[in-house]
Amino acid sequence: MTAPEIASAFNGEGVRTNNGSRWTCQKLYYILRNTACVGELVVGASETDAFGNRYASLDPVILESAHEPIVSREVFDRAQALLNCRAGNHALARHAASPYLLSGLLRCGSCGGRMGGASAKGGRYHYYVCLRNARHGRQACVGVRVQREALDSQVLEEVQEEVLAPGNLEALVHLVNEEMVSQVNAAEEKLRDIDGHLAALRGRLGRHYDALESGEIGLQDLAPRIKELREQIREGGRTKDALVAGIDHQQTSRVELKTILSYAKQLRSTLDLGTALERKAFLGSFIEEIHVRKDRVQIRYRLPLQAQEAEGLEPPVLVTLASGGGGGNRTRVRNCFRSASTGLVTRFDLGA
Repeated sequence: MTAPEIASAFNGEGVRTNNGSRWTCQKLYYILRNTACVGELVVGASETDAFGNRYASLDPVILESAHEPIVSREVFDRAQALLNCRAGNHALARHAASPYLLSGLLRCGSCGGRMGGASAKGGRYHYYVCLRNARHGRQACVGVRVQREALDSQVLEEVQEEVLAPGNLEALVHLVNEEMVSQVNAAEEKLRDIDGHLAALRGRLGRHYDALESGEIGLQDLAPRIKELREQIREGGRTKDALVAGIDHQQTSRVELKTILSYAKQLRSTLDLGTALERKAFLGSFIEEIHVRKDRVQIRYRLPLQAQEAEGLEPPVLVTLASGGGGGNRTRVRNCFRSASTGLVTRFDLGA
């Protein structure tokens, strides 16, 4: 069941939250994301700034096994994977819902803010404009304004001719895999340094225990040092775990040329023959962002990688869904692709 369906069922049965209010999707998501379910407690002071925003004034401390868990870590992690897959890509959703092909992907080359569609002369002319300039004037940004037709056609031409050509894709896949290997090597070097540091800390801790047992130094003098060393060892262990997880992720994210060529073939076909919504969704899965200046355009790409299949998870595909009751036509986009940063950037002169 989806979160709206669960909330509706609870409210229909008269079930209320712990403070007596009705259930909402946000309250359900808070519970499903809360690591208290697996026995963790997060301790950290929070304060409120002048604008009413809450922030952590201290680095939060995570206490593991603070209480009896409600669910196992395995169940919790699978729930997070499912939530992440179903959550969708909000930028991609905005991109797909707009009648402008590149909306949600464009960034103003002057201020870095988002660009959106605008029309003039009763809808006869269409443009992409800097939203910061449109809303707040030139004092916020000098602004960028380009014709929609010109930018759409040139971006499509650039993607099809310069990026999706098999030879270019092969070189791109090679570069991405090289970068992944480089990142793994760097992480493994850090891992060796951390192992050495942890061994030294444990050696010092052992010597303190020996001194305590022999009576050379009293507990009152050694307790602060032992506490500090144990905290340093715990922090080093957390850093090591994060590095190991990152290495595992990189090693399972290797890009296969066959997969990318198949995807590129599908993308070329979709750009030529697909519906407007399909074209927008596929562009959004392949393009990370487009920076637009008055005379020049820069496109930054990513490689969509099919997600690891897991029992009980959504199929690893890109899906566009029309949703909304009462004849509504809101658009939701689920993107169950992982992506690999390619480092690939193409540039072309606008209007050239």
